[in-house]
Amino acid sequence: MTAAYLDYLESKEWWDVRKRMLQRAGYRCERCGCCGSSNNALDVHHQTYVNLGNEPDDDLEVLCRTCHRNDHALRNWRLREREQFGQARLFDRWDDPDPPTIAKKHAA
Repeated sequence: MTAAYLDYLESKEWWDVRKRMLQRAGYRCERCGCCGSSNNALDVHHQTYVNLGNEPDDDLEVLCRTCHRNDHALRNWRLREREQFGQARLFDRWDDPDPPTIAKKHAA
């Protein structure tokens, strides 16, 4: 996370957006339906960070802390998988420049 993002999350503008989103969701997680608690607080999750500071409502989702962690864990796992696959393909190209051979190696 960048300093600008963290500063934004502390701004009055973000807290106004956050309040509006929590009200829209009825103060419930939009994935599992639980209501926030001291053990499982509600977060307002950015689907993307493209419009940071000017987010459309459909770019935000109210999630309980558990669902929020699970969402980021899945995204991080997918990112690591893509990076590992990309690196494997790059190294395969160095060892074997024949693209059909590369495809066969990954299909096995």
